[in-house]
Amino acid sequence: MYAVIVIFALLVLAGFYFIFDRMSGLQAKVDSFERQAAADALVPAPIQPQIPEPTPPPATSTPTTTVPQDSSLSIPTAIIFSASSSPALQPQGRLTVQVEKAVKSLDGTITLSIKVFTGEVTSYTSFDPKDVLQILNLEGDNTTSSLVTGSFSSMPPKGAVTGSVLFKTDPARGTFILQVGSAETAKFYEFDWSRKTYTETVVG
Repeated sequence: MYAVIVIFALLVLAGFYFIFDRMSGLQAKVDSFERQAAADALVPAPIQPQIPEPTPPPATSTPTTTVPQDSSLSIPTAIIFSASSSPALQPQGRLTVQVEKAVKSLDGTITLSIKVFTGEVTSYTSFDPKDVLQILNLEGDNTTSSLVTGSFSSMPPKGAVTGSVLFKTDPARGTFILQVGSAETAKFYEFDWSRKTYTETVVG
């Protein structure tokens, strides 16, 4: 009986020794891990080089060109009539006059583009558009041209000469009546700038 107790005591002591040895080994590993962690904390982290971001090229502005807007009003026409040449050059002959278009500028200037045909004359002749193109005024004298451009003073036979006839009018005026031809055979055309139209009309 005594021997059993002694053996049991030895086994208990051996078990305690085994457990104590395992715990000592585990504590040594824990201490080693803590020392390693402390040493790693003292080592500074490697500095990453800062790579600068690429700078975009400066924006270049495209120069803008301002195109002036055409603020004039234009009405195409097909007005054709006959007129006599000027007595400045003899013999006189019959001419054909065509009004191709009427243009109104901001300042009220009305420009008539005309073409004069000399198909029925046999020699150089002349022509004065002021005599056959006027703006009608029902309350006074008609408005005559302030300027004529074109070589109408010496026109070759069997040809055509182009030019312009200008009138000064009120810029606020929305309509006007053009008188064409001589006083005896005159015809009248009413122009409407808001509608950009013209129509033959009767005055009287």
